[in-house]
Amino acid sequence: MGSCARATRGLRIPSLDTRNGRPSSPPSRETVKTHEYSSANRLPPTSTYPSTRMSRRHIRHIFFWKWFPSDDPIAASVARLCILREDLYLETMALMEESIPSLDKNSPPWRLMYFWRNSVRTLFEIRSALEALQGDEGFRSSLLAQPRHFQEAFNELVQKIRTAHELLKDIRNEISGHVKLQAVQEALTTMDMDSNGLIELGPVISESHYQFASQLVGQILLRDVPTANWESHLEKTLGKTAALSAALEAIDIVLVAYRDTKRLWD
Repeated sequence: MGSCARATRGLRIPSLDTRNGRPSSPPSRETVKTHEYSSANRLPPTSTYPSTRMSRRHIRHIFFWKWFPSDDPIAASVARLCILREDLYLETMALMEESIPSLDKNSPPWRLMYFWRNSVRTLFEIRSALEALQGDEGFRSSLLAQPRHFQEAFNELVQKIRTAHELLKDIRNEISGHVKLQAVQEALTTMDMDSNGLIELGPVISESHYQFASQLVGQILLRDVPTANWESHLEKTLGKTAALSAALEAIDIVLVAYRDTKRLWD
């Protein structure tokens, strides 16, 4: 996870308050406002966590029957985490890029919001998988056989995810895993009459974009928050979810413990 240091660029989200400072002419996609967040809310550097890396890169085929026996519930849980680990890695990398032209046709802020929403859903699934593993005596024994700093890093991440459970669940249910009709209706009801957003309609799909969708997502997230507190509320929310990117390292710790216990790398 060495490239995570690039996250010092920060997470950004679209500006959501369109009631003041309306432009005299429609701005281009490049001028859509963004909020840049402080270093406190950026993804943690990998130096914070114990390394699970080998001294050099290894690539090899694995046999599923050996690594993940179908009659072993722990094997299925670890395999589930491997899927979610790659989901979260992709989402994290997409959040840290300044520009991904093929995905920024609407705007970079929309791409960032999209992958942030998906990362919340993935983190919620990771929480479920980790809780299932922690309830298994065999897995707990395999983790205890690992170095103390591995155990501490894993337990710290599990505690963070447990603490953020309600936040993750609320975001997932309303705008991440689902886009609830009731949430959209409430967002539209609470919008100021002067709220406005951009729409582009072109002759082909790639030239048509509903940039106002970012305001709708933001209003769903903030509909119960006083306008004056929007930015501080978003900083707090993004800070909590960004800190959970350490799940990448925690899953690697799980795989190391699992691999060592079953002697899969011999």
